[in-house]
Amino acid sequence: MPNRVAPPRLVLLLCALLAALGLAVSAAPAATAVPVPPGAGDPGPVAGDTTELVMTGFGHGRGLIGGVPDGTPFDPLAGYPRTSTFSGPLPRGFIERNEDFAGTITAASADGSLTSVLYCIDLATTTYPGIGYRIGSWDQATVPNVGYVARTLTTTYPAVPGQPAGLSGDDERAAAVQAAIWFFTDDYVLDRADPLRGAVADLVAAVLEAGRLDPPPLPELSLDPTFASTPAGDAAGPFTVHSDLDETVTVRSAGATMSTDADGDRPLAQDAQVGDGQQIYLRSTGAGSARLRATGVQTVRTGIVYLYDGNTPGVGTAQKLILATTARVQVRAASDAQFLDPGSVQVSIVITGDAAGRQGAATVVLSCRPGQDDVRIDVPPGATGTSTRIVRGIPPGSFCTVSEPDTGATPAVAVSVAVDPPGRLTVPDGGTVQVTVTDTVTAVMGSVQVDTAIAGPAAAEHGAALVLVSCAGQASVSIPIPAGETTVEPVTVTAPVGTLCTVTEPTDGSTDTVRASVHIDPTTVAVPPGDPATVAVRNEYQVVPPPTTPTTTPTTTPPTTPSPTSPTSSVTPTTAPSTTTTPTTITGSTSSSTVGPTSTATAPTTAVSTSTATPTTTATAAPTTVTVTTTPTTPTTPHPHVLPDTGVPAGLVPAAAAASLAILIGIGLLVPGRRRRSARHR
Repeated sequence: MPNRVAPPRLVLLLCALLAALGLAVSAAPAATAVPVPPGAGDPGPVAGDTTELVMTGFGHGRGLIGGVPDGTPFDPLAGYPRTSTFSGPLPRGFIERNEDFAGTITAASADGSLTSVLYCIDLATTTYPGIGYRIGSWDQATVPNVGYVARTLTTTYPAVPGQPAGLSGDDERAAAVQAAIWFFTDDYVLDRADPLRGAVADLVAAVLEAGRLDPPPLPELSLDPTFASTPAGDAAGPFTVHSDLDETVTVRSAGATMSTDADGDRPLAQDAQVGDGQQIYLRSTGAGSARLRATGVQTVRTGIVYLYDGNTPGVGTAQKLILATTARVQVRAASDAQFLDPGSVQVSIVITGDAAGRQGAATVVLSCRPGQDDVRIDVPPGATGTSTRIVRGIPPGSFCTVSEPDTGATPAVAVSVAVDPPGRLTVPDGGTVQVTVTDTVTAVMGSVQVDTAIAGPAAAEHGAALVLVSCAGQASVSIPIPAGETTVEPVTVTAPVGTLCTVTEPTDGSTDTVRASVHIDPTTVAVPPGDPATVAVRNEYQVVPPPTTPTTTPTTTPPTTPSPTSPTSSVTPTTAPSTTTTPTTITGSTSSSTVGPTSTATAPTTAVSTSTATPTTTATAAPTTVTVTTTPTTPTTPHPHVLPDTGVPAGLVPAAAAASLAILIGIGLLVPGRRRRSARHR
């Protein structure tokens, strides 16, 4: 049977010619496993700073005739299909898919210093020279049965020259190995007419018998973090080198200088060799971006997977590759730094509310990330109005949030906080973002309960009373107590916590017949939070006793011996009012001194005795006015027969006593007589 597979170089030449002429080939399916460059006008491939491998072309191989399942389930681990199960050139449930090229792929490190040989593990995806790759894990590849693919590579070309045996040259060997790999990864089965079918079936059987391999260890090289931003003039970093490579790592920077310290005192030259754990800082005097790149070399085993690095514009995905031999490969890592004109955040703090100024100290916190320390803004206790703080030197692009962990709330006031705009703020490059924090302070309300008790034997006889509760800054609350009320319900007065309230009783309910005794405990109290403060008012009422009439007792002053020259006395009844009103008395005098001007006394029925003494004695019995007139005289030297110190002759003492007694008896007889006459006249 003639060979249906065209030589690979002839196929590539034909494809290039057709592309140049702008012709479309529609007679056969596209050969997606063949490296195909982008069309005219497409951007070329780009190798980035993290590109570890670049596809350069293809090696040994040839085309294949075969097919894939049409959707019918197929398990490659059950073995290569026998031709006895074929319903034609392919197994039942398969459709034709011919590949123009199957074989090795060539590649090199990004700098071209190292080369590698690989196979395709992704039949349905294309690739072409210049596409960049990075080392990946088997899990990242998401390709089935990679462990069996790795087993295949360890026993065949190019890792083991001349294998599979029995084939004519490395082109057929490479094509047979690729066909076996696609059997495990894409269920690809050769047509019964393909001359490589027997060799591929034998190779698959040997691999299944040997079993799958575990993933090979991956070389590690990374820079942490992968991005940092800082104001221009500051140091970005540190970036820490993490490496398990056998050799040192080469570092380079673009757009910034390197140093091993934040101050830049220990500069690091380009292409310096560093080891695991080295910290590197980047510094730039102006705004802009910079990149730090680390490159190392490591010997790796067969079975390492390479994945598309995504650096080529317009190319979303590319064929996945697997390393065919043990090789020295390049490992790379990169981090970016951004040097920006610093921005700022303006924080305005507004204190408002009916209790503004009564709050305690508050704290507003500005938190900006990444890499910025929190900024605390302290608000003193009792602050009111608006205050503003501008925080400068914040890297543009930073995300900032504003919070108020300490609001200044106290037992007496509550504080509600509003931040505008809420959530996260983005600091602009060289600009200022504004945020307002509004604290609304409101009084916490408490209460005072006034308990009034009415007690005492006259509790039900009191008059109207009034209790007043006066709280600072508020209108007084009146508690009226009706007359005779013996039960007063408790009264609760609400006021802000901390307010001083005073309880008084300006009207206590006393009357002409009832006297009140008031006790208030306490008279002044501060309104507490929570349960009310209690003030006890106790009114105790007693009966006022009736007034009593005073009892008058007449008094008698003994007469004295007059001086040789006696004053002339006369008694003149009169009804004219006098200057002085006195009770019933009898007045006498033993003084020998000069008597003053005439004096008038008004009293009930008064009898006055005439005496040589200056003072007078008055007795009161009835509302009759008696006028006593005394004429002063000049004293003389007592007679030898006058009583010593009196000026009264000794012989006159008995006579004076008798005269006084007669006057009293006369008064006693006169008063009843006047009362009888008054009764007859009525």
